[in-house]
Amino acid sequence: MQPKQNIWNIVLFTLLSFLVLISWTRLQNWIWPPPPRPPQLVVKKLPDPRLWADLPALTSGSTATPAVGGVENLCQLVTDMAVAQWAAEERPKVELARKKETKPQPPKVEPLPPGKHESVTLGGEGFNLKVDVTSKGAGVRSIVLTRFKTADEMGRPVDSPLHLVPDDGTPSFILEQANDEQHPHRLRDFEWTVDSRQTDPDQEKHEAILAAEIPGQDVRVVKTYSLARDDYHIGLTVEVRNTTMNPVKFSYLMTGAHGLPIEGVWYTNTYRNALIGTVDASNGLWRDFQDARTIATSGPQKTEKPDQPGYFIQYAGIAIQYFASMIVVDNQAERKDFVKDAQPLVVGEPDTKKPYLNDISVQISTVPVELKPGAKIVHKYLLYNGPVKVRLLGDAGKEGKPISAELLDRYLDKLHLNTLTDYHSPGGMGWFASRIYWTNILIIVTNLMHRILEGLHSYIPFANYGVCVILLTLLVRGLMHPVSRKQARTSIKMQALVPEQKKLQEKYKNDRQALAMAQMELYRKHGVSPMGSCWVVLLQMPIFMGLYYALQESIHFRLAPFLWIKNLAAPDMLFYWGQSIPWISRPEDMGGFFYLGPYFNLLPIFAVALMIIQQKFLMPPATDEAQEMQQKMMKYMSIFFGILFYKVAAGLCIYFIVSSLWGLAERQLLPKAKPLAAPPAPATGQGGSSGRAAAVRQKPHAPKGGQSNGTLKKVQEMWTELLKQAKKK
Repeated sequence: MQPKQNIWNIVLFTLLSFLVLISWTRLQNWIWPPPPRPPQLVVKKLPDPRLWADLPALTSGSTATPAVGGVENLCQLVTDMAVAQWAAEERPKVELARKKETKPQPPKVEPLPPGKHESVTLGGEGFNLKVDVTSKGAGVRSIVLTRFKTADEMGRPVDSPLHLVPDDGTPSFILEQANDEQHPHRLRDFEWTVDSRQTDPDQEKHEAILAAEIPGQDVRVVKTYSLARDDYHIGLTVEVRNTTMNPVKFSYLMTGAHGLPIEGVWYTNTYRNALIGTVDASNGLWRDFQDARTIATSGPQKTEKPDQPGYFIQYAGIAIQYFASMIVVDNQAERKDFVKDAQPLVVGEPDTKKPYLNDISVQISTVPVELKPGAKIVHKYLLYNGPVKVRLLGDAGKEGKPISAELLDRYLDKLHLNTLTDYHSPGGMGWFASRIYWTNILIIVTNLMHRILEGLHSYIPFANYGVCVILLTLLVRGLMHPVSRKQARTSIKMQALVPEQKKLQEKYKNDRQALAMAQMELYRKHGVSPMGSCWVVLLQMPIFMGLYYALQESIHFRLAPFLWIKNLAAPDMLFYWGQSIPWISRPEDMGGFFYLGPYFNLLPIFAVALMIIQQKFLMPPATDEAQEMQQKMMKYMSIFFGILFYKVAAGLCIYFIVSSLWGLAERQLLPKAKPLAAPPAPATGQGGSSGRAAAVRQKPHAPKGGQSNGTLKKVQEMWTELLKQAKKK
């Protein structure tokens, strides 16, 4: 029965741990309540008043209902009287208005021939970006990151610059007039006029100005695109001017980029995600995250600007694993609260079977503004197109050129683009409590991993990023050597105590409580801590998670080669075994548990094999059936984790392998386990009890000089009494 009872104890311990965790979460929210989320505006759409003209017809059937005594009859009588009075006074007016009203037919939008669209190219060679602006809708046709290479759907490098926003015939960052039911796509389908352009290759800044007149409203809209040589953003200014002698109410919609490529579609866990950031009055940013699957299944959720001073929507855009394209409100604008709301949307035909592969974009809406005759409004944006981990632009590695510290500070802090990856809720648990919060720990450790890896890569001439991962692993394990050495010694002592543990199990086989006490006494006598072996794993967990996220974010590990590996941020892909193996590599099975992809990956198998060997060497032999079953479960879990980690980045597998080899080598250098002297057998009766108490008082950690602390003495006497009662049982 012992193995079964141990299992129930583990289950009970797990449930209690969850209860403690939930209770602590509730308690900390009660002690340190977070600030309220920005309140969302609720916009209620009222029905057309003309619909009430049909109310008498709709309610005429109620007058034919039989009279029922009571409140219902009275309410029915009052309703009928009100409807009859309204029908006699207001219905003739509505009927007359309906006869006079004529609904204009929306004009047909004829697409312009491709030859009539004028194109302006900003940037290019010597710039970080190359932007093609088209006169159709004054949108951006394509954006190329000149300093980054392309990766195909399999995650392999392609020798061409990265087309972050590809040219698919539909421009990005186009405008549409809001609440224009008659001409919903008027601004989008216009052929705008290119007023001026500055695209000299020797200039430090390129610029293109496009303008359009809205027929029937005499409103002039001007879009100015600008691009500096070292920027990863396109400056966009939208100017709306009222050219009539009457007031005009105007607002517009702007749709962001779409078609961002998914790299390594068969192994990645990051597809296209919509990110919307709202800044509160205390300059804290609240981020709304929606992935393509959620948008397709549950529908897009609109983020609205709270109607309070100091609140504004900072950015909205789409992010993939390594890059992002965002509409950002310029921090240098006179007003920053002109964006009313933002929401994601599905572009093109949605994929119902694999909604996580859908193409998505975002759309922002501006606050309606009433323009007086001759007045204008100016909205300033930054169209950021670059790495999603913006902090890495400050260190572009050996191959690239870092941006200036001033521009990096503007991206990170003033525009809050650091929250694209390094996001934690601006909750108020206090400074110290927030520093030790798990999310903050992960952010700190991840950024530390980035800095160490970049430092190794920059200052060691021969080190590519694969060698940097090996050096980082050796550095981490070297710093933790005292702890791991102590853990290994504890494991050796545990192995030496196996014969004594078996004797105690045989002696107390019918009394579990007495057996537990005797084992604890045995551990204390020989200075063994059963939980000591967990410290190495716990200390490595933040480092492992930090390295995992560093590899998931790093633009430098992306497409970095090592040995046969072409991309350290992807699986090692030793050889191609095709896409026709059922449940394993077929494209229709993508997303299933057993889907491994079209490549055979060697490093995860090698890493799992080393983990199993390390468990065999480091874990003490099982002393009972329960421990034996637990060790078997750990072996099975290793195989299970091998399936889960089969598609992890090759750089992370290198960390696992080197760490496991270090642990095996460290264990071989320590002395082998030797049988320890058996503890004195517990004696029965009063004499035995007093003898045990004397032995307890002679422990090495007792105070010197024969004088013991009063509290410690009471604890020792209590422990002795417990052992005595256990012997009686």
